[in-house]
Amino acid sequence: MSMFNTKLHNARVNLRDEAKRQIALSNMLRANAPELKKIWDQIPPKLRREVYISAQAFDYMVRLSLPMRDLDGFKDKRLVTLLEKFADWSAETRDYTYDAPNRDYHFERKYPQGFSVKFSVYAYVKSDSPTCRIVVKGVTTKVVEEEIREIVCE
Repeated sequence: MSMFNTKLHNARVNLRDEAKRQIALSNMLRANAPELKKIWDQIPPKLRREVYISAQAFDYMVRLSLPMRDLDGFKDKRLVTLLEKFADWSAETRDYTYDAPNRDYHFERKYPQGFSVKFSVYAYVKSDSPTCRIVVKGVTTKVVEEEIREIVCE
């Protein structure tokens, strides 16, 4: 077999393997739909329209993402009520202090059936919130030393 045919064959084998993983993921989603529906039911009906659901075959993870905009603060009743429903999941947060305060909440749960669910809530507080604002707590100075390179050919 020529080098080209070998490489083309390998590409086709890789595609078939990926298709098998995608089919297995699709079957896993179907088989575990009742469990995923329980998670869906935790999200208030008014917010469900904003939820994005995706799944990746490479890590067997189902991801649900929910942006919540125009919150009065991080103690907004809608946000707190939702977060409380996922209090028994492993969790992490990340704050962003650009134009307006916002915080990402990431919850994850692994299931014995061999898949994981990650639920992310992206909380955006109003820039004119009376209860939440960005304050400068200090200043750092960074000195960056960078090499200047060029190509020299002889």
